Amino acid sequence: MTAKITNCLKSKALFIINPISGGKKKDNVPDLIEKNLDASLFEPTIVFTNRAYHGNKLAKNGVGEYEYIIAVGGDGTINEIASAVAGTEAVLGIIPFGSGNGLARFFGHTYGHRKSYTKSERKKGRGY
Repeated sequence: MTAKITNCLKSKALFIINPISGGKKKDNVPDLIEKNLDASLFEPTIVFTNRAYHGNKLAKNGVGEYEYIIAVGGDGTINEIASAVAGTEAVLGIIPFGSGNGLARFFGHTYGHRKSYTKSERKKGRGY
């Protein structure tokens, strides 16, 4: 019974990963998310895009079901997902994993995915 009550208090987070952004492999990203995300606060769902605009569709489907929708990729991936989340109650998060990461730099996001997780943990899931 306690497990069910605890689970109800967790925030649902959808991580949408673009596996080809920035030319960097993303095979280890799900392990990094699960290792660094506070499991007592978040219930993560991790999905990969498989074509252009797939991230937008995944994000639209996630609105209303997930409190946090996190784009893992470059500026194009972030734009695709942000356009689906804009104007909704979902909080947009970004983990920069592209070649330039211009948007993340503009917001003062420290470069590197490991630092992104740490910063997100400190903000307890608050998006940009």
